[in-house]
Amino acid sequence: MLSETKNESHYVLWYTREPLEDMIYAPRLAYSMHLAYSEDGKHYQELNHNSGVLFAKATDNENGTMNAKI
Repeated sequence: MLSETKNESHYVLWYTREPLEDMIYAPRLAYSMHLAYSEDGKHYQELNHNSGVLFAKATDNENGTMNAKI
């Protein structure tokens, strides 16, 4: 059985979020990569409950900076 498909475009948006208080949405979570999906390129639906999907591996320094883990 063959089926026809329309030639459609779909969109994926990747973004970071603004941190909120550490107990709500800490910078480690906010600055991770988030994803959203759209069929029209205008109205996006966040994926993974608007939580990050890709996190950098790093260690915290006492002064608030981070060192990337290799």
